[in-house]
Amino acid sequence: MLFVSTGTWEADIDRVLVPGQQTAAGVFNLRPATTYHLRIVAENEIGTSEPSDTVPIITAEEGKSHCVTEMFCMS
Repeated sequence: MLFVSTGTWEADIDRVLVPGQQTAAGVFNLRPATTYHLRIVAENEIGTSEPSDTVPIITAEEGKSHCVTEMFCMS
């Protein structure tokens, strides 16, 4: 699972479920000039892992020629 947050981990989480065979995940509809925080959690029949360290992502300001509106995480 990939967790995306723009606020606190307790309240402002979007969850992206990624099947075990898949090695990439996309995050879409990102807002310009916004900081996002990503964490990865593995889950299987034994249980759920601890979250990864937080990875901050900052999108470009609106109107820039290379504004990020989508992001992909690959393993």
